[in-house]
Amino acid sequence: MRLSFYKNISLRTQFLVLFIVLITLTLGIFGFRYYAISTSVVTDIAEKNAYQIVKKSNETIDTKLSLIRQNIIAFTNDKELYQAFSDVSPDNDENILLLDRTVSQIIKKYFSHSQDIYSVQLATSYFTFGPTTFYSGEYGKGFIPAASFKESRIYRTAADNKGKIVWMPTYNFVDMYNVSYLRDVKIDYQHMFSAVEMLDGAITDGSIYLTLPQGVESPVLLVNFKEEFFQKLLDQSVPFEGSFYMIVSPDGSVVSSQADEQVSTRLSAPWLQKVLSAKSGINVFTINGKKMIVCFDSSQVTGWTSIIAFPSEQLVGKIIAAMRSYFLYSAFIIVIIAVITSYLISGRITNPIRKLTRAVNKTGKGDFEVKLPEIGTSEFRILIHNFNLMNERIGKLIEENYEIKIRERDAEITALNLQLDPHFMYNTLNLVNLVALENGQDEISEMIVSLSKMLKYTVKNNKDLVLFEEDFAYLQGYIYLMSKRFEGKIDVVTEVEPGILATTVPKFLLQPFVENAFVHGFSSTRSGGRLVITGKIAGGARQFVIEDNGKGISREKVLEISHDSSSSLGMKNVHQRIQIIYGDPYGIDIQSRLGSGTTVTITLPL
Repeated sequence: MRLSFYKNISLRTQFLVLFIVLITLTLGIFGFRYYAISTSVVTDIAEKNAYQIVKKSNETIDTKLSLIRQNIIAFTNDKELYQAFSDVSPDNDENILLLDRTVSQIIKKYFSHSQDIYSVQLATSYFTFGPTTFYSGEYGKGFIPAASFKESRIYRTAADNKGKIVWMPTYNFVDMYNVSYLRDVKIDYQHMFSAVEMLDGAITDGSIYLTLPQGVESPVLLVNFKEEFFQKLLDQSVPFEGSFYMIVSPDGSVVSSQADEQVSTRLSAPWLQKVLSAKSGINVFTINGKKMIVCFDSSQVTGWTSIIAFPSEQLVGKIIAAMRSYFLYSAFIIVIIAVITSYLISGRITNPIRKLTRAVNKTGKGDFEVKLPEIGTSEFRILIHNFNLMNERIGKLIEENYEIKIRERDAEITALNLQLDPHFMYNTLNLVNLVALENGQDEISEMIVSLSKMLKYTVKNNKDLVLFEEDFAYLQGYIYLMSKRFEGKIDVVTEVEPGILATTVPKFLLQPFVENAFVHGFSSTRSGGRLVITGKIAGGARQFVIEDNGKGISREKVLEISHDSSSSLGMKNVHQRIQIIYGDPYGIDIQSRLGSGTTVTITLPL
């Protein structure tokens, strides 16, 4: 019955039905293969990119902690420290207080430049040495209770590894030191991780042998960090919903986690044990019922493993969805054209269809350069034309996506280099600073610290508008350095209203004018130079005035600066930026007379 019905329908209808079945099947096979291959390629690229994020984050962490480790080594081998403990009397309060001052100064010498450290203490069972207000105005910040210190796990660990640096995973301060009276008090150092080392008891530099007196308790150095140290580096590494990061020690202790409740706990999930065993790599695990791509890498300094996990569907979902939509749209157009063509053509279509099928198979294998000659009836020529156009568009799309990926990768590498180069410079300046301190060159050390802060501000802050407080801090560093050059010749006075510090200004607002005063205005000054910098709110606007009693500027030179000459590019740049940002009513006014000094007034809106 069914066979008879099929024979009785028209040939055109039979061909139409047959053609629809064939084209749908062909497109289905092509689409499945295209989707599978594309998903695999995109997922692989995404996994590698995510793994590079983890690697670069871990390298940044290791760079910071390596420098701190070097400072710990230098501190524990400081001869002044051993000499200070040579006559310690634990029962003599005056002796202990004097020793505390000495130890605090030594700690500042090695650790004051680091912005990552929370606190540094040298702890014993009878006293905790170190600057309790070292990093802020809060009294007792990072305080280690001497009474319970010797009973703590930190002390036992330091004692078991005497003379070696040990990195303690994040712990609860209250539980570690058994200070139950703080359990219900909100403290900002509730969770910390530490680098600890018990002094070995003796040092030598080849000629002098120093040791702690017989019976004197070996103190333990504690360099403490808040768990936020890792959050600042890794928070931006998990942009997808459902993704997370964590840092775990080899025994499963959570050093840092996006989930606060996991910090300082110990995890024993099977997938985590595999990650800790492998130490570095990419793997796929099912976590809490979701398929997750897990990228991980272990620190060369601490041995802790940084982990970033992404839901696989979130990682490649948008790209795959776009590709799927484009394919379905193209397939829909092809099917429509094929149906119209098959209805109009009968016998002559068999051979062209065979050619088209072969071309589709080649396209399914990735050959998007296949082109068919536009022959046959007008309808079939349209079909072939659209097929060729589809191949051309797919080829262009793949080429464009490939070029975009290359540009994104180049931009990413460039950005990472820009991050690493300044870190290298900061580390180099810090090492030079240590050498200066060890050789008693305190003035050179202060100049290096000022230069380091200026470099960090110049590289790190790339915004058009910055807080005047930050820009003024940069300016003070510059003034400090220039004052060393003109030491005793120039008196610098700054009078800035506190309310103006919290407002925003164009970056490097005052520096070109102060530089002009030092380099040109005071070039021949031998003594009595005076530079006054003021900032105030007047007449409904902000006014910044730089006034010097230098040799002044001629009227012709002032006109050159005011009319955008090629000279004085720094001052011209500031004037142009002010007018671009705030408009014509605001800008710079220069008043000067030869031999009488120069006054520069900068006016900005409130």
